Amino acid sequence: MSKNYIDTNGRAFVLTNTPQQIEMQINNQGVKSLDEYLKQDICNDLLDNISTDEITPGWCCFWYDEKLADFAYLGLRQGVVHEGDIKRINPCVIVSGNSKGCGSSREHSPYAEKALGAKVIVAKSFEKIYYQNCINIGLFPTTDFSILEYVFDKQPIPLGKFSESMSRIDREIIYKGGLFKFNIEHHKNKQPITVFDEAAPLNLLQKIVKNRLSSIYSDHQSNEVSFCHVDLRFSHEYVSPMCISLFESELGHNATLTDPTSIVCFQDHLTFLEQTLPAQKQHLAVQANRLIETQLEFVKLNGLTYYSGRSASEKSAICHNAVMEDLALPGQVIIGTDSHTCTAGALGCFAFGVGATDMANAWFTKDVKFTMPKTVAIELVGELPPWCTAKDIVLQLLTLDFFKHSEALGCVLLYKGDGIKHLSIDERATIANMAVEMGATTAIFEVDSVTLDYIEKMRDLPEHQVTALLELVNDDDAQFDHQLSLELSSVSPSIALPGDPRNVHSLEHILAQRLNTITVDRAYAGSCTGGKNSDMDLYAQVLLHAKKLGLEKPDNIDFYIQFGSDNVKSYCEEKNYISLFESFGAKLIDPSCGACINAGPGVSKQSSEVTISSQNRNFPGRSGPGSVYLASPTVVAIAAVAGKLMTPSEFFSKNEH
Repeated sequence: MSKNYIDTNGRAFVLTNTPQQIEMQINNQGVKSLDEYLKQDICNDLLDNISTDEITPGWCCFWYDEKLADFAYLGLRQGVVHEGDIKRINPCVIVSGNSKGCGSSREHSPYAEKALGAKVIVAKSFEKIYYQNCINIGLFPTTDFSILEYVFDKQPIPLGKFSESMSRIDREIIYKGGLFKFNIEHHKNKQPITVFDEAAPLNLLQKIVKNRLSSIYSDHQSNEVSFCHVDLRFSHEYVSPMCISLFESELGHNATLTDPTSIVCFQDHLTFLEQTLPAQKQHLAVQANRLIETQLEFVKLNGLTYYSGRSASEKSAICHNAVMEDLALPGQVIIGTDSHTCTAGALGCFAFGVGATDMANAWFTKDVKFTMPKTVAIELVGELPPWCTAKDIVLQLLTLDFFKHSEALGCVLLYKGDGIKHLSIDERATIANMAVEMGATTAIFEVDSVTLDYIEKMRDLPEHQVTALLELVNDDDAQFDHQLSLELSSVSPSIALPGDPRNVHSLEHILAQRLNTITVDRAYAGSCTGGKNSDMDLYAQVLLHAKKLGLEKPDNIDFYIQFGSDNVKSYCEEKNYISLFESFGAKLIDPSCGACINAGPGVSKQSSEVTISSQNRNFPGRSGPGSVYLASPTVVAIAAVAGKLMTPSEFFSKNEH
């Protein structure tokens, strides 16, 4: 890249809905005619909703170097990309449709694209974390398709083509070659700032960030990117090694962490990987263990808090469960190397996922690059009908045009209304957890008496400190960019069809369409979305009714229940759920991530297999090659004992013989 231009080799890799178009590019056949086609029809057949699982499938993330170029787009849904295919194209520009980079926050995906030789990423729209990761590592993301004319004509692209859509800080970061170089130059000049009118009413997001903003420029403007002080930073073994590598290579081996007491590491993503790997892929376990050991060495060197369950003195938990149960406090700013960091929004935190570069920089500065997002107020009104759950709330919200049309991209969802008081913290966590599936940056719930009761139970805080948290609500007359409302009495049991968590329909409607014949091979009850105390209550409620009916789990159904934390497992022991679960042949799994990320018991083995799951995502390949339906814990447990999908009303209307 010259000072004012990006050099182009004239090669674009264009992701379309037509597999033959992909194969033509891979095989270098008809490239000239393909270019002509693209010039004429570039926006009409582009592939939407390309997830980071498709760009770099989970196992690819055991590497975090140039090797990622060989794996780029191996998970693409059409199944036409093989190892090394895209690397041979050597694209300067990669083009796709809406919501590029949805799903996981893994920075491995844009890193793989950069390792291919790509400099510019063109899409109709971007998911926030993916876009941020591109900026941080020096890629140029843009929605300006006129740039392709320069590529096809083999002309350098003027940097000015990118300026209009970027903040000046993002421009400087990308022109300097990434966030590290920018931070090294500027971080010592940061000053606390406020951009809020003291007399104006504030919404909850504004209240949280009001006293946490800092600036590296004295002439800060309120609509510019700035930096925000962070209260808690956490990462896990899947991403920590990449953070460590970046931290040491950019800052030197003697660089020190700022406030290591607020940095937490987890071994929670790859705990059960070896149990799911076929014999021909056992070598991947060696690579995964290197990640675990690299993180552990870093933890010991810096004296960090660590969750791994390796010994009796170490807790075991999915990171999001532990943050909720042990670590977060309302009003905090929290970042994690996982897109579902937003779960902590249930406690009234501003919590969001970041990539490896953002985290490594935050270890250095205790700040994170930040732009004040647009806000979406979602008022929950009334109470849920019988057999409906928090999962049904978030699935039904996904059917609204606002979310189906990706209008929530980069926004913060602020939940309020009298309906909140009927939801436990666990239920709020389910809703907050899936904010990223809705395209948002995160979700935040107002603090109320339910929040305070939870904090008093789970934390050792003085009463005055707990009471002060009641200020964490939206002021009267606070302003929002959008406002939505959901009458909870209208919610019905819902299901997301295989391939995309946003493809949601009423369960009753889908069953009527398919004549009640949707059979399943597997029921997975777990993950950060479905492995909490309240989820276990729902599984138990179904199984207790099944016991009264004299039902048993069909032999052909595999049933898995996975605890989200040691606390959840202890809760199940206290409630006598363990023996109940085992009496129905459920395979109980200790706290960890697992099948949700294709790294634990409960993954599919064949493309013909069907799973019903309480997890949050079902992108292609996410949990093995089979099809995955997403539903509430209630619907998942019913399917486990019925052997097929069934509405809760039908199941619970059955009487004892």
